[in-house]
Order: sequence, then structure tokens, then C-alpha cells
Amino acid sequence: MHKVLLTFFIAVLLVLFGCFKLNEGGESECFPYLRINFMSTSDIDSVQFYLNGEQVCIEKPIKVDGICENCTKDVGGVMEENVLCKVSDDDIYVAFHRGAEKLDDCIQSEGFPKWIWNECFLSEKQYGKPLDSLTLLLRIFSNKENVNVRLDGFLYGGKQYKIMAEQDTVLWYSYSNATMRANFNYYGSWERDGCYGGYCIASKHLAEICYDK
Repeated sequence: MHKVLLTFFIAVLLVLFGCFKLNEGGESECFPYLRINFMSTSDIDSVQFYLNGEQVCIEKPIKVDGICENCTKDVGGVMEENVLCKVSDDDIYVAFHRGAEKLDDCIQSEGFPKWIWNECFLSEKQYGKPLDSLTLLLRIFSNKENVNVRLDGFLYGGKQYKIMAEQDTVLWYSYSNATMRANFNYYGSWERDGCYGGYCIASKHLAEICYDK
């Protein structure tokens, strides 16, 4: 009898522990996610992103041990600034954070210039409004000139967009899968959405991003 009661007591404890762990994990809620990449072979100083006239992605990611601590917080999105370049005579591009010391190792040529890569990413939770039929304004700053690029009602949540000047697309699409294999998984899953006002867009679908309640 004591063994039966002990077994029952252990079973109850295990069930309660399982329920506690399930509760501890908590429920999650998921939201559409938007990523915007602006790529350029020009020497750009900075890029500002505006959705429906409101600047987003002002903060930069705070990473600890490779994990972004503010990427899912309500900070109006986060912006990454990176550089793609070659560091040897092979044809493989590698990515560095802007300002990294290793940028001094970049090798440039006519067919393989340095690419400046600015990315804004945010969820509908961070934006606070539906990510639907958004007008995008890019303010692009450089030593030579400042340029505004406007795309009206084009962007939607649940997608990643790549935007670049039309003259850059010829070079970008000439690269092989091997050349860009470590960057973006660009080939195969992207759709070319056309060119507008001298800038071209490609897009692909994104999974939702989920938060603990």
C-alpha cells in the first residue's frame, strides 16, 4: 500500500512539474515581420528608413555572445550596417559589420566592388500598426550627394525586400550562387518585383516572429 501511495505521489509531482514548466514557457503571440535591405556599390555614409512618413529602425542591434538583445523589443525596429567584400583572390564574398578592422583587408575590382548593405527589420508589434500597403522613403546620405528614394504603397509585412540602384542589378545578378553562398541565400527564393524611378526591388516571404506573452 505504501509503495502504491508513493508511486501515485511521484506521478502527481511529475504532472505538476510538467504543468509548471509549460506555464513557465508561457504562451506566445506571433506577428508579421518586415526586413528591408538597401544594397549599393556607392560609398554611402548612412541610410534612413521611413514608413508612411515615420522614421523607423533608428537603433542598432545590441549583441551579446552573438545574440541580439533588442531585436525583438518595442524599439521601432533595428538597423544593421554591414559591408560585403572579397578578402582573397577567390570569388567568395564575406560580410563584415561597418567599421570593423577587417574592412582594411577588402580587395576590390571592377567586377567585385565593395557592397554597402543597410538593413532595417521590425515586426508589426514593434511598429504598432498593420504592416500593410506601406510607403517607403529611403534617405541616402553620401559625400557626393544625398538622394531620396520613394516607393508608394509597396511594402507588406511577412516579406523581405532588397532594393538597389538599377545599374547595380546587372552586376548583382551576374554573381554565381557560390559567390554569394554565405550571404542572404539570395538565389532561388527571391522574386524580382521590377524597377521604379531607377531603383529595383526583389522580395521573398518571411515567417512570422513570435514573442512570449
